[in-house]
Amino acid sequence: MINFFLIVNRHGQTRLAQYYGERPTIEERQKLENEIIRQCVSRNEETSFCFHQGEQKIIYKRYLAIYCIAGVSEDANELAVVSFFDFLFQTLRDYFGDITEFHILYHLAETYTALNEIVMDGVIVETSKTKIISFLNSIFV
Repeated sequence: MINFFLIVNRHGQTRLAQYYGERPTIEERQKLENEIIRQCVSRNEETSFCFHQGEQKIIYKRYLAIYCIAGVSEDANELAVVSFFDFLFQTLRDYFGDITEFHILYHLAETYTALNEIVMDGVIVETSKTKIISFLNSIFV
């Protein structure tokens, strides 16, 4: 199960944050995000894409200047989460034509909508790019 999903830039600034299940307070969230983002951004490319933070696994992947970060339950499949990152970015790329930090910033509603179509309550529920893009096109004309 996915507990939270973040998109951050290489400078550690959060561009998108979505929490599932029990939501932490603002202070807890800032502390958690700062610790996790600092660890992800500072790791070199030869290290694993997964580490533990408290009681959850943190899985991340870098796409040029953007990091996708997910906090997942201990029993989650790391490769499935990385595949989810790839699927989300392929979907956004197909919708926008290209995907950069600025596409996410300037089209935050579309990005959240795509994410919410794919993940519901921390579980991946939709894996059809065609359906997601069609839904986005029907809402954001």
